[in-house]
Amino acid sequence: MRSLIAFEPTGRGTNLRGALRALREQSRRRAVVVVLSDFLIPRAQQTETQKELALLARRHDIVCVRTGDKHDRELPSVGLLTIEDVETGETVEVDTGDKRQRVALARAVEESNQQVRALIRGAKAGLLEVDTLVPYLGPLVAFFRSRGERT
Repeated sequence: MRSLIAFEPTGRGTNLRGALRALREQSRRRAVVVVLSDFLIPRAQQTETQKELALLARRHDIVCVRTGDKHDRELPSVGLLTIEDVETGETVEVDTGDKRQRVALARAVEESNQQVRALIRGAKAGLLEVDTLVPYLGPLVAFFRSRGERT
């Protein structure tokens, strides 16, 4: 297995499905697996990613820790804003002063959130959503404590 410290990326983008498959194929013993991600998965890859997560969950206890913050969910009204997807390099210009665009963005974000939650539930994995702008230790401890009480 390659060292994470010595890892040199060969391209852009994230392949969560591939990472889950590699873990499933390489893991030999049962384990608690924590998947830390924003889970911003292109729609075309969601079904296959859910299948890999579900296959992994058959053998392991999977906890998905989804990261994000308020800037992922809403944009302030600051006028024209150019946004770049760091994984694809795609840029889009958004008029944040236009309430219709902010409402459309909020709807799209909520739809994406529901799809991600359904993907994780469908794979029978646990989900903890953490906000990167607030302390996460309390919610993390409470999450694992509640899981311990259920068993």
